[in-house]
Amino acid sequence: MNCIFLSSFRKLSVRRILLNKSLENLRYRIKGRVLEIGAGRIRRPNRFQPHYDSVTNWTFVDISQERQPHCQCDVQKLPFYDRVFDTVLCLEMLEYVESPQAALEEIHRILKVNGILIMSMPFLHRWDSNTDYWRLT
Repeated sequence: MNCIFLSSFRKLSVRRILLNKSLENLRYRIKGRVLEIGAGRIRRPNRFQPHYDSVTNWTFVDISQERQPHCQCDVQKLPFYDRVFDTVLCLEMLEYVESPQAALEEIHRILKVNGILIMSMPFLHRWDSNTDYWRLT
């Protein structure tokens, strides 16, 4: 018996559909100076689109230059001053970082007091690379 899920037609996993829905509910919390970690300016298709009206600046960082981030860097050593971002998005990438604790300490350092961190990390997901280290509950 073959089963085909509707999400396969849309080329999105059920997990990604649920993440997009959650992000849609949070879209008005994304404001001010925004840092998106693990993303580049080349956007993925069918991805959540934020409400840009209350965003003054959106900076993309990624360890790889392939997706053309504004800044190529490691989340464990971010090249920004302390407390400069109002919102940080860290979506579906911490599983690839050797030390999520070091990454979260860096995010805390650059996030303004009362800033917002929007983070997601898969739990039940297939291993997909040699640098896929973590699944947290």
